[in-house]
Amino acid sequence: MKLAIDWQFSEPDWANYLEDCPHATIFHHPGWYRSHSEEHEAILCPQFQWEDGSHAILPMLIRPKYKGLLREASAGAQNGYGGLVSPWALTPEQVDEAYAVVRKRFPNFRAYGNPFEAFVNTPSVGPDAKRLEASTQVLPILEPEAQRKLMNDTQQKHCKRAEKHGFRFEVIQGPTPAHVGIFYDLYEAHSATWSYRRWVRDRRYFEHLLSNLGPHLVLFLAWSEDRLSGFRMVGCFGRLVTDLYLATGKDASKSHVGPYLIERPLEWCHAHGYRLFDFMPSGSLEGVITYKASFGARPLPLAEVIHENRVGHALACVRALAKRDAPYPMKLVGH
Repeated sequence: MKLAIDWQFSEPDWANYLEDCPHATIFHHPGWYRSHSEEHEAILCPQFQWEDGSHAILPMLIRPKYKGLLREASAGAQNGYGGLVSPWALTPEQVDEAYAVVRKRFPNFRAYGNPFEAFVNTPSVGPDAKRLEASTQVLPILEPEAQRKLMNDTQQKHCKRAEKHGFRFEVIQGPTPAHVGIFYDLYEAHSATWSYRRWVRDRRYFEHLLSNLGPHLVLFLAWSEDRLSGFRMVGCFGRLVTDLYLATGKDASKSHVGPYLIERPLEWCHAHGYRLFDFMPSGSLEGVITYKASFGARPLPLAEVIHENRVGHALACVRALAKRDAPYPMKLVGH
């Protein structure tokens, strides 16, 4: 079947296209890619059209790798979901055909899957590729009484105690860079306890994120009188809410602000028509996985497919050898 490709699909067309894709997430939006593009060479979103009328897009970041020795294309930014996006399910043959064209242009290529897509939107694995399996944790958004019943007994008690604490709950829809000053000091103090520093964000990152993606974000704040006790930032797209950032104060366990910042945002989400809450993957952090499961979250599989040519494979092996004796992070504390 003949395939036509438009390599110059514009960002406005890209954003409009996503509105017709029922399984698109906040991570497919051009605003998410712009927010994470500073260390990359370019943002690219080709559109594929087949003779039978099927079509799809593939948002990508192009970046130099191994100190500029090669270029890699990534269909997904900062470990967010990626891969082909379409208003309907593509066939496996169409998926592989689209990716084959991309790999001719970018032999070193990775595609992050989308656990919510109606078709397998990553390529099949050939001799030059590897497939990594993972999962996210997803919670149905229900009316408040039914939502609490999904929790285990411990979390139900914690939510009741948080109610007695008397937090003031504030919701900011479409936060702007000016709102970063409200929560950043708390985030900085919270992230200072993490032993793994890779995903710690600076103030400039949040200003950039809110500038590019603000209309699709919601900021939930929990106040104890005039002191911020915790915040949660989520991305909203379609009927899906995606958990992005969380920070709580030193009294979090005593006041149970953590469970509070799950239950109250879920109430707001239900009232505004959202039906799924994605806690995001937790990797090998068993404690975090168990914590999310205590609210009723269940795993949903996803995958990452990595293609490397011989040069990319050789450089990956060299880097792996160089890191063999490097200290391994004990654990990631926080969110």
